[in-house]
Amino acid sequence: MSSKQREAIREKAGKAVDRLCKMKDFSKTEPTEDLSYIATNAEIDSEADKEKQRRIYENYFEHIARHGMVEVFEKIWKQLFQMEIFDERSKTLWKNLNFTLSIIWCGTDVKSLLVDRFLQNGTYKLFIKALKDPKLLTENSKNFRWRTILNGIFCTIQNILDNAGGRQEMRDMNIIEALKPYLKVKSVLVRMLALETLMRLMDENENEMICGNEETIKFLLGNLKNCMSSLDHKIAIEGVEFHSTDMMLTLNLLAVNETNKVGL
Repeated sequence: MSSKQREAIREKAGKAVDRLCKMKDFSKTEPTEDLSYIATNAEIDSEADKEKQRRIYENYFEHIARHGMVEVFEKIWKQLFQMEIFDERSKTLWKNLNFTLSIIWCGTDVKSLLVDRFLQNGTYKLFIKALKDPKLLTENSKNFRWRTILNGIFCTIQNILDNAGGRQEMRDMNIIEALKPYLKVKSVLVRMLALETLMRLMDENENEMICGNEETIKFLLGNLKNCMSSLDHKIAIEGVEFHSTDMMLTLNLLAVNETNKVGL
């Protein structure tokens, strides 16, 4: 793809965000086309070299951030949590949020204005508030929406911490306490994501809270073996891709706790 074509895509995406900023109700189909376009074009040209890819990626998200993408996300997120998020009547709103989560998740994965605004605007606070919401605290492991929302929350928080900071700000909002219940859910995927998030937030004197059961440890060791056996050292768990390094980091975190060392 030529630079002129990429510029045209950025301009069109910016205009799409402008239209979205003027909308108030995201439970209708009107925003869907624009959100789909922005999300689809968040993908990087696979033919470009890695450094060039990252610059393209950063420029794209810088552009839509300037047009108000973070503010659009806030409006959709708040509207969803004002409704019953697992109700079929919120199907269109959910679809629009899913596109938006994809945009935000990818956009915070690089250092750009988008991830900076997520921190500076305090948008991350919506995630911490959601983790305390009974709608998410009530485990619904078989529900795709429940897993997708938590996946989006955990991975975006990790991206913000890695690319913009905010560790102390999140700790001040008691994010450690908000994460604890998710270490005990039946979903191993959610437990893993919660652990990976905690790795970035805890101090050494807090490691006593990290205690995995035998099932989790066996699961991690088994999947680490599968990762190492694959050509790209990756494995998909419930639709989420993990690299062998992800497994090792989580196992290392579990090993900080003396009780877990017996299982490892």
